[in-house]
Amino acid sequence: MKKFPEGILGTITMALAFDLHQRYRTTHPSHFSGTELAVDIVKAVKWVHAEDPDLADAIVGHAFQLASDLKPRPVPFAVSADCVATSLAQQSSHPYGQWSRDQSREFVERCLNRS
Repeated sequence: MKKFPEGILGTITMALAFDLHQRYRTTHPSHFSGTELAVDIVKAVKWVHAEDPDLADAIVGHAFQLASDLKPRPVPFAVSADCVATSLAQQSSHPYGQWSRDQSREFVERCLNRS
């Protein structure tokens, strides 16, 4: 397991949870599935995944849990997973590249199973 800078994993987790929540609160529900997360957050998730896939699963699963607890309008797990999968597949995060739709779906399924 790679040693990450102190506090960085918690920061990524919180940033992801709050970005999911903010976008869910401000986007009409029928348009949310196509919403993309902030590029820096997507890049951070891909960075952790490149270094330690199991740890990436854990922090994204934890972010799903946090987003589902935030008020008002908690974000349902399935909605968070769809948004993250869409973002991972649509954004090219140099040097981590664009993920296929299948790769991003498999990743969020693992995250959902951990949360």
